[in-house]
Formats: sequence, C-alpha cells, structure tokens
Amino acid sequence: METYKNTPHWLWAFRFGLRSTPLSAVASILFLIVAALIPAATVVLIKLLSSAMGSEQRAVRLIILVAVVFGAGNAWQQVSNAISRVNAMRINLSSASLFQDRLSQASAREFNDEGFMKELRAARQCVAEGHVSSQFQATVNIACATLTAFTLSLSLWEISTAAALISLLAPIPTTLAYAWYGKQESHLWPQATEEIRRSTYLQDQISYQRTAVEISTLRATNVFAELAAHHRCAHMAIRQRLEWLSIASDSLAGLVTTGLFAIALLTLYRDSGNNIGALFAGTAGVMAGISAMMGIGYQIGELVTSLPANKHLRSFADRPTEQSSPLDVRNAEALIASDVTVNYGTLRAVDHVSLEAPSGKLTAIVGENGSGKTSLLKALMNTQRDASGGVLIGDRTINVGEDEHISFYVSAVLQDYGRYEISVRRFLMLGSRQRAADSQLWDALEFASIAPIFRDSPNGLDTPWEASGAESSCRGVNGSGLPSPARWSWTNTCGS
Repeated sequence: METYKNTPHWLWAFRFGLRSTPLSAVASILFLIVAALIPAATVVLIKLLSSAMGSEQRAVRLIILVAVVFGAGNAWQQVSNAISRVNAMRINLSSASLFQDRLSQASAREFNDEGFMKELRAARQCVAEGHVSSQFQATVNIACATLTAFTLSLSLWEISTAAALISLLAPIPTTLAYAWYGKQESHLWPQATEEIRRSTYLQDQISYQRTAVEISTLRATNVFAELAAHHRCAHMAIRQRLEWLSIASDSLAGLVTTGLFAIALLTLYRDSGNNIGALFAGTAGVMAGISAMMGIGYQIGELVTSLPANKHLRSFADRPTEQSSPLDVRNAEALIASDVTVNYGTLRAVDHVSLEAPSGKLTAIVGENGSGKTSLLKALMNTQRDASGGVLIGDRTINVGEDEHISFYVSAVLQDYGRYEISVRRFLMLGSRQRAADSQLWDALEFASIAPIFRDSPNGLDTPWEASGAESSCRGVNGSGLPSPARWSWTNTCGS
C-alpha cells in the first residue's frame, strides 16, 4: 500500500484518505463544503427577504427558500456528520491494513529488536485510536471553518464592517484553548494509553482459559486483578486530569467568545441604521457562523494530537524490510553448529556451543529454566541478535549474527509456545509454505496421536484449537507434518 513518503506530514493523512477511500472521502468533503456555506447563505437570503417585502409574490418565494435553508441546514449537517463517520471507519480500516501489511513482512530478527518493537507498539496505538482518520477529518473541518469565516465576513461586510471582522475573530479564543489543550494531551496521552494497555493485558491473562487455569493454580488471580485495577486507576487519573484541563480552557474560551458575540450584536445594531431586516440578517448570520466555527478549536486540538501519532505509523510503514535469501537445504544431510555464543549485554546466555542435528529428524534441546535453550535455537535459526559462531548447512556456512540476509526453513516449538484462538485447520498450517489437503492435515493429527479427538468433534478440522484441549499433545505438529522445505524440527524442553 502506498505510503506517500514525499508528502508533507501535515498533508499525509488527507492524501492517504483520498487515495484509500476516494468515494466516501470526496462525499464527506462536498457535504462539509455545502454546510460551511450555509451561514453566509442565511445572511444573503434574509437581506433579500427584507428588501422584497414590497412584493408579496417575491417575498413568499424567499420565505419558502429561507425556511428550506433553515430547516434543511440542520438535517444536512447531520447527514454530513454521518458520511464523515463512515469515511472515518473506512480510513481506519485502510490504516490498519497498512500497519498489518508491514507487520506481515517483519522477520523474526526484527521482532527480537527492541527498537523495532517500540516503533511497532507506537504504530499499533496510532491505528487503535484512529489518528489517521482524525487528522484527515480535522484537516477538512479546519479548511471548511476557514471557508465559513471568509464567506460570512463577505456577506456581513455591507451591513457592518466591524461585525464582519468580529465574526473572523470569534473562533480564535476556542481555537487557542483547544490548541493549548491538544498540547497537554499530546504529553499525557501516551502514558494514559500505556496504562490502559497494561491493564487490558493483565485482565486478559485471567480471562482466557489456558492462562487463567495456570494463574489460578498458582493462586495468583488476585495479584493479576489488583495489578489490572492499579493500571486502570492510573489511566483514569490521567483522563480526569485532562478533563479538568478541558473544563478550565473551555470555560475561559466561552467567556471571551460570549464577549465577542455581544460586541458583534451591538455593532450590528449601531451600523444597521435601525434597519430591522439588516439587523436580523446580521444577527442570524453571526449566530450561525459562530455555531459553525465553534468546533474549529477542537479540530486543531485533534490535529495537534494526531500529527505526532501518525508519524509513528508512517515511520513503521516506511521502515525497510529485511531482505533474506533462503538457502536450498533439501540435499543437506545435517546442520552443524560450532562455537555458537549469545550475549545479552554483559550476560552470556550461550557459551561456545557446538552440535550436529541430522536432517529429517526431530531434535530436542533439554535443559533447566534459563539455561539458554531458546537463545541457542534462535541463534541456530539465525534470528538472534548479539550472537556469534558458525552454522554449516551442506556446503554453506552461515556466520551467526553477521549474515543477517541469509535464512532457511525450519520448524521450531519453543518451551513458551503460543496459544492462538484459531481453528485446528489454521493451526496446523502455521509454518507451512504450501496449501495442504484435508487428508494431509488428518495425517499430521494421526502423527501426533490426537486425530480421534477431532474426528469426534462436530466441527472436525474447524474446531477452535484453544478449546480442543489437545495443544499440549501436539506442540510440534504445526507445520512439521505437512509438505514443507524445512529439513529440521526443533523443540526445547525443561528437564533436570
């Protein structure tokens, strides 16, 4: 998906929205433009109505037209808001696809990089909070509010130059208030989102069956519940602080705007020369204009918040993918590792390990907790950073930690394997590069001696894997019993 690398950042979300959701984006913009012209149209129509009072037929037509503008204006605004919400949903879907496309191209080596993971989490938060659609909508709304102010000033200029100028000044207090609030929010919101992320994660651990059983067996459910509540309260405290800041800034801006509104009305009364029609037209226009432009401050606040968040998404999406060259290992008879070492800072997790693993067989690495089994496996698969040593496959030697562009197909089941809420069919296909027939999937289950569990299930291969109760019986079956270029299957297990 196109990320528009050369587009200025303030314009990026607007261009992304137009390209990813052209129909709904254009419809949203057109509806908002028409809504932005309603205040000025109101002034013009009322002025025409007041001047047409001498002609009954013309006056009736203008009265009907004014009624249509007033009556339809609110409905038009509601429809415009609905179209904008639909467009926002579509932009959010496209931004999620942009994030997922880059995520699907990430290598195991990248996932071992803390810098990559930090950028990933920031991009995920941007997508989750819908900042791309917020920036798009804020950009359009600010442009439309500017159009409202300009056209309203033109329509009021003939009645009162001063009132026309005040109509331009009216949104400024709210704009400044929201811009200030947006700056405060940009400082506090990252901390708030991290607190709620931690709370949700901890709560999930005692909500999903497998992890909940493990935690309750340790009699630690209350610990997770208390930690989740602690982080949720911390999130709430930050949100409440932001709300109090919003109340203070909105109240001050409201007082100043009220003063400007009063001055505008007094100026209209003075400059209208006792012309009731002009006074009514100007008053209706100023009220409609201030109402239409009242949200510009909020939109600027949205823009201030969304711009830095979208930088994280752009940075993540534009991050170059690691290009790897898979080795052809079909004729290799063994994998021979020599002097493999893994360091975590000053801590040495794997110290000059050498081993030989024959191809086409399952190799188990047994050791105590923390003995370096997982680190060794990652080094052998050439996905571990801060590693050294050599891995000989056929006639090719991989310098671990240096030849980052070289990879080969291997299936591995780590001690801390994942539990995924997917069907048995999809679980069995994990790690397989080729499509497999149902007969091959059943053969893999027979290989693990658990096929009867699923044959008795009404959903067969579509049974939810997490609910099957069989995952511990076939930790190594995903991908390993299916057609695959992999020549080695690894498992690491605790032992004494």
